[in-house]
Amino acid sequence: MSKKINSLFIPIRVNLRKHGAEIAEDVFYRFHPATLNVGSEICVFCKTQKNLTKEHVLPKWLFQNKINIGFEIRANQQSISYLKSVVPACNNCNNSILAEIEKKIIFILENLEKNKYYDINDLENIIRWLEILEYKLQCFLIG
Repeated sequence: MSKKINSLFIPIRVNLRKHGAEIAEDVFYRFHPATLNVGSEICVFCKTQKNLTKEHVLPKWLFQNKINIGFEIRANQQSISYLKSVVPACNNCNNSILAEIEKKIIFILENLEKNKYYDINDLENIIRWLEILEYKLQCFLIG
């Protein structure tokens, strides 16, 4: 399974290396009060403008569907529900790549909860997944 999940991270990393600067610029200027850019949104993973969906910054399954849970942004003391914490992602990135990664991560975490064996590849994949969460959170907080 580790080999399969590793291959899912590759297109995300390749696209972020290729388009990262443009994505960061778009995220920053889209909602910045001084430069409000009202153009079309782009996928924060691959830069496409086609078939956009809303990707939750923190997956629903982390909260086990407790919809009232939120978090606070310290800069302005604003409380935000995780349901409203989304970033634009194209259908392919959201429902194919990220959804598959999350399925694998859920499997790994469930096995950890059952005290089953996991290897260094599982740990590396959890870390890679956490990096994706951190990236989405940064995109959300900047935007």
